[in-house]
This record gives sequence, structure tokens and C-alpha cells, in this order.
Amino acid sequence: MSPVLLVVVAPFALGLIVWAILDLEWFVLIVVLTSMLVPASLGKPGGANIAAVDIFLLVALASWLINNAVGNAPDPQFRGQPFALAAIIFAVVQWTSLIWSHNPHRTVEFSIQATELFILFPVVFRSLPRSVANIDRAMSLLLFGTGVLSIALVIVFLTSPTAHKTGTYLPGLNKNAAGCYTSIGVVIAYAFLLRHGRSRGWVIAMLLLDVLGLIATESRGAMVGAAAGIFVVNVIMKRGRLAFVVLVLVFVAMYFAVIAPGEAAKTRVSGSYSSATIRLTIWKDAIRIIGRDPILGVGAGAYYDPPTGQSDPNNVFLKTFAEVGIIGLLALGYMLYAFAAMIPPWRRTADRNTAALAAACAGSFLCGFMHDQVDVSWVRGTGSIMLAMIGLLMALDRLSSPATQAVPEVEAVGYANVPLEPVAGAV
Repeated sequence: MSPVLLVVVAPFALGLIVWAILDLEWFVLIVVLTSMLVPASLGKPGGANIAAVDIFLLVALASWLINNAVGNAPDPQFRGQPFALAAIIFAVVQWTSLIWSHNPHRTVEFSIQATELFILFPVVFRSLPRSVANIDRAMSLLLFGTGVLSIALVIVFLTSPTAHKTGTYLPGLNKNAAGCYTSIGVVIAYAFLLRHGRSRGWVIAMLLLDVLGLIATESRGAMVGAAAGIFVVNVIMKRGRLAFVVLVLVFVAMYFAVIAPGEAAKTRVSGSYSSATIRLTIWKDAIRIIGRDPILGVGAGAYYDPPTGQSDPNNVFLKTFAEVGIIGLLALGYMLYAFAAMIPPWRRTADRNTAALAAACAGSFLCGFMHDQVDVSWVRGTGSIMLAMIGLLMALDRLSSPATQAVPEVEAVGYANVPLEPVAGAV
């Protein structure tokens, strides 16, 4: 690092560390959460990609240890949520596969990433928020961030001569990752629109921006994910069916108006192919690899298909089955079951504002998960935000009772003022 750059970066880094120590909650809810929107690699030590969110998470964990030692931060919250146990089991399965892995180095890399995704992010975002109001503000800021991202995507789409064929790329951000973020923005904005007694003008503006940004990415998997996330929001809020139909029709219309012509133009070039066609080939090869060792798999992160050069089969179930076998597939199924079990209590809550936040979190997770059925899965940024949303969903359960609303929301001054265990009636 050059001396000039060091002089610029050092005070900024020191300020972030001081912020993390003095106000850990907001450091996590602002810096760690929003940095997930910028997954660009800052370095590759030992072949592993390091992004800003990884560094900020380490800073947050160090601050948590310091603050917990002096009583200014709670202990990690594990109990009371089946999803936390299911996620830990899924992460442990990845480490266990090191015993039989075909590529131990890749398995260690992915297992470290799995620990971060499935254990650290849910625990951090479940344990540290002090009030529902603070989660509301953090998600509003995240929504604003996806709106800014969408503006950049639309500008590039309108000015790039190739974007209508290949999708829109930004520095350090490919079309699929950008599509995941904008689709999550669509889900959050949609959930916010179904709340009672809130200003809707800025939310409508963010929804429109994120829809345009999503279309500009031309990521079909992200569009399917957005539809799935909106569906979950409707299930929890028990309203919005007409809006859901309208949004789906908008996606369908824009697909045929924007994406389909670009795909047709791309495949008319000699030697070109459709991404849908190549995915079918990738999936067939993945099934062939699974057939070789369906019990244990090839080891976490060790998937590789020489004919296609793919290190991910572009489907999270096929990836799990191929890498950690039937045991891993059962662990993934248990994790999804635990996620589904968190939804029904929020349908019964009388606090529709908090329910809308829960719907946004649950919808965002499912949005990303559905996208993972046709794209690489559990990657930095997109995977991080999915599991952070699960952590916030569990935090909402900790801070309020979705079934009975037995404990009113408290605008806390310190962690001692907030119940740290699930209240009566919570899942």
C-alpha cells in the first residue's frame, strides 16, 4: 500500500474501529449490513476472496468481545430458535466432509465461509439489535442502498451498447449479484407498502427504482426470486394479492419487452448459446457426479465438472447433494423446515408494522434462495444478506411476541432494558 493511500485509509479505519467499540449495534446494522451490497474482492490470501463485509464482521466480533466483557453487550443468542440449530448443523456437515473430501483445501475454504454465513451472521444479527425501531431504520437504509444501486444499473443499461444482450455489470458486481440485491429491494419495499399508517411516497419511489434496476440486470433468476419473496410477504401480511399479480405481470411484460429480444439477438451470433441451455447441461453433469457417490459426496466446496469447467452446478440442492451427500441434503432440508416454521406466528400478530419487517426478512431470504436454484449459491454478499435477514427475523422474534404481543416494543438505552430470550408465545 502506498504511503498516500495509507494516510487516507488509516484515519478512516481507526474511525470505524472506534465506532464499532462505542456503538456496536449501529455499526452492525449500518456498516456490516450495507457493506454486503459491495461484494468486490479486496484480496485473495490463500485463494480465498476477502471482501469489505468480512473485515467489518471481524471488527464487529472483536468489539462484541470487548463490550461483552464490560457488560455493554449481550451474550450470543442461540437458544429458542430451531433455525439457529439447523444452520449450525449444516455448517458442521461442511467441516465433517473434510474427512473424505476430494479437495481438502477447497473444503477448508468453503467450511470457513459456511461458518461465517450460517453461524456468525445469524447470531450477530439476532443478538445485537436493541429494538424493533432500530431494525426498521436499518432495513430502510438498506432499501435506500438498493435504490441507489438501481439508479447506477439503469444508467449503465441505457448507456452501454451491450447491456441489453449480456445484462448490466458494475465494477466488482456482476449481473446476477446485482439482480439479487435489487430483487431483495423489491421485496422489502413491497412489504413496507403493506404496513399501516406509514408514509408511502419514498417507499413507492424505491420500489419503482428497484423494479427498473432488476429489469436492467436481466437476471431471470432474480426475477423469479422476487416473485417468491413477494408471495411470502403476502402470506404473512394476508393481503396484497392484487399487487402481487400486478408486479408479476410487470416482470413478465418487461421480460418479453427487454430480456427476450436481447437473448434472441445473442443466440443469432455464430457459436453462441443460451444460458438456459447450458444450465441443463450443467445439471445433467451434476446428477452424473452425484451418482458416483450419493452417500458422502465429493466434499464441501470440492465440486468440479471438467467438461463444463463448472465449480458450482447452479442449483443449491444439486450442489449440496454432490458435495455432502444425503446427509447434507437432509441438513439443508431441516434448515428450510426451520425457516418455514418461523412464518406462521407472524400471520397471527396484531402488530402489522413489526409483521411487515418480519415479512421483508423472510421474503428476502426466500428471494435469494430461489435465485440460487439457477445460479451459484452461498457466495459472499448475496449469501451474507440472506443469512443476515434470517438473523434479523430471529431478532424481531426476540424483541416482540408475534403470537400474543405480550411485551411492548421498548426504545432501549442499553441491552439490559431488552428481553434477550424469546417471550411467551414466540417460536
